[in-house]
Amino acid sequence: MLKAIYTKRYGKALVAAILVILGVFALQTVSIVRTWHSNHEWLHSAQFKKEFMMDPKAYGDYDYDKKGNEIVNEYTLEEYIEKESYLFMDDSSSSVGPEELIPADLSYMRYGGSSFIVATVIVALCGFLLFFVDQKTSFNRFLFSLGVSRKQLFKGKLLYGAVPLFAAFVLGLLGSGIGLRLGIPHPYLNISFVQLVSSGLMGLVTCFFFFGISCFCGVMLGNLVFGPVAYALFLWSLQLLPNMLGGLSELIYYLMHHKYLPDRLNYFYGNGFPRLYTFDLRKDPFSWPEPVLLLLVSGLLLFWAYRKYQTLSLEHDGEFLLYPESRWPIWSLTVLYLTLFAIFGYARVWSPYIYDQLDPETGWDYSFAEALGTSIFLLVVAIAVSTLLLFFGPLTKWLREKRAQSNPKLIEK
Repeated sequence: MLKAIYTKRYGKALVAAILVILGVFALQTVSIVRTWHSNHEWLHSAQFKKEFMMDPKAYGDYDYDKKGNEIVNEYTLEEYIEKESYLFMDDSSSSVGPEELIPADLSYMRYGGSSFIVATVIVALCGFLLFFVDQKTSFNRFLFSLGVSRKQLFKGKLLYGAVPLFAAFVLGLLGSGIGLRLGIPHPYLNISFVQLVSSGLMGLVTCFFFFGISCFCGVMLGNLVFGPVAYALFLWSLQLLPNMLGGLSELIYYLMHHKYLPDRLNYFYGNGFPRLYTFDLRKDPFSWPEPVLLLLVSGLLLFWAYRKYQTLSLEHDGEFLLYPESRWPIWSLTVLYLTLFAIFGYARVWSPYIYDQLDPETGWDYSFAEALGTSIFLLVVAIAVSTLLLFFGPLTKWLREKRAQSNPKLIEK
């Protein structure tokens, strides 16, 4: 029965989302292969050879020696063509050779796209709407009248709503990998099969992380206006989560060792790129802290949503938080997240202080008192914002009651 109900309810929207996910992966793969072949044809054209021979230095890599003098690493025509034919490049914007010759964590795809990001956003939005829309359209009233346990209702939403989306995501990944293997000849597709699979799995974990958070928000939020706004802002803030965790790790390491955090120990942000999420094919070596953290957080939030869904009361529909008994736990988490986000993700309050302490010649001149004062101010702001969001209704009710007690005429009216 549930299968028929959910299929009728979500079927058309799911088909549309699945087609978009598969289409995005297919279009990006075709674009990468076509762009590679176009570039390959240009590199072997007579016009390019003529332009190269006119000024070979213009095609060299610029660097600096130990004295700070600019130097140019020149290439022959054959070397430059070979170098520019590899799909993956290092972070100095020059192509890399065979995969074993370059540290894997320094490379990224030359013709990268946004299929992972688009597909992840679609899956995340579906996770939020799967619960939020049913609450706002009173479909939950119908579901609760079926005589089916809420555990089954929740599991059915995941089985018939989420599983097809993740199946489409996996098929898109497989199709993209096969398309790149068939479209770009060896050795120019300089990524191994293991790295390709590892990158795909990390992309899947990233997608599950955003899906779990979205389901949690869809179950917990009830206000038609502020619910989606809060969810959208929260989703946007997660892009700075790698910076936030990297900045927090930097401060902890400084307090423990009085040194800069080595890049190899910064599991969340390093080499100028976020490491926590995977939104494209990468050659990074497998690292366990990132997927474990993402799976742990999303799993806990999904379980929390699963438990709360069983106690959902329709009388609180329209409130910002559908579960009044969860206000204080959510308030605590919101204050913690907003504080860490502001201090370490957005403003990076403590980084100038650390630079000033370890390398005074940098000229930061940022004292401990300034960093602590700014942190306390941001904490107060986080408390104020969290309190207004989660206790606005009870606060206004309390103020009305106090006002009525002080002015009995209001009660008569």
